[in-house]
Amino acid sequence: MAMAFRRLVWTALFACVALDTSAAPMVDQQQLDDAGTGPVVSDFPPLGEFGANGLDGAQTFTVGATGYLVRVDVPLWLLTTIGDTPGARLDYDLRPVVAGAPADDDGQALATGSIDAESLSTMAPAGTGEWTALRFSPGIAVTPGEQLALALIANRGTRDDVTLVWNYSAADDPYAGGSLFVRGSNASNVPVLLSWAALASNPLRDRGFITYVDPAPEPGAAAAEPVAAATLCLLAKRARSRVRSRG
Repeated sequence: MAMAFRRLVWTALFACVALDTSAAPMVDQQQLDDAGTGPVVSDFPPLGEFGANGLDGAQTFTVGATGYLVRVDVPLWLLTTIGDTPGARLDYDLRPVVAGAPADDDGQALATGSIDAESLSTMAPAGTGEWTALRFSPGIAVTPGEQLALALIANRGTRDDVTLVWNYSAADDPYAGGSLFVRGSNASNVPVLLSWAALASNPLRDRGFITYVDPAPEPGAAAAEPVAAATLCLLAKRARSRVRSRG
C-alpha cells in the first residue's frame, strides 16, 4: 500500500515538471542579423524648415504560435543624449498591421510598455545575449498567421535630445514575414513622414528581433484546468514531504 502511494506521488510530481516546462514562454519569430546600424529612434525639439522632431522605428512580423505574446528582444543601444538632466525613456508597443504597414494611430496599440533609455548600453550589443528584453504584462493573445508590428518611440523627457539605435540586417530581406518601417524625420532637410513607410535607403532590411509566446492561458475561465493541475502538484509535493518524514 505504501509503495503504491509513493508511486502515485512521484507520478504526480513528474506531471508537475511537465506542466512547468510547457508553461515557459517559447521563441516564436526571430530575425538575428543585427549587423546593420542605419536608422535611429530619436526625439528632439522641432527644428529646420520641415520641423523634424525625431524618428520612430517599427518592425512587422507574422505570428507562428498560439498563446500570449509576452516579450520581444531587440538589439538596442543608446547613441547620444543631450542635456544635463537625465529623464529620457523609450516607449514601445505592439499594434495591428493595416494594409501591410503598422497602424498609424498610436491609440490602436494592443499592448504598451516603457523602459529607462538612460540605462541602455552605449555600445552595440555583441550577440543576442546582450539584446534588450521588452516585456508586456499582460501579454496579448495571438494566433498563427496574425500580423503585428513592434513600434519603438523615443521620449526625451527632461533631456534636450535622445537618440537610440535599433540595429537592422546587413542583408536584404532576411525575414520574409515582415518589414522595417520608419515614421517622422531625423534631419532638418528631410520631410516628415506622417505615416509609417519603408526605409528609403534600405527598404528590404529587417530590424533585429526575437518574439516569445507563452502557450499557457492567461488567468480567467480558460485557466481552470491549469489551476487544478497546479493544485494537484502542490498536494503531491506535500505528500512527498510526508513520505520522506515517515522514512
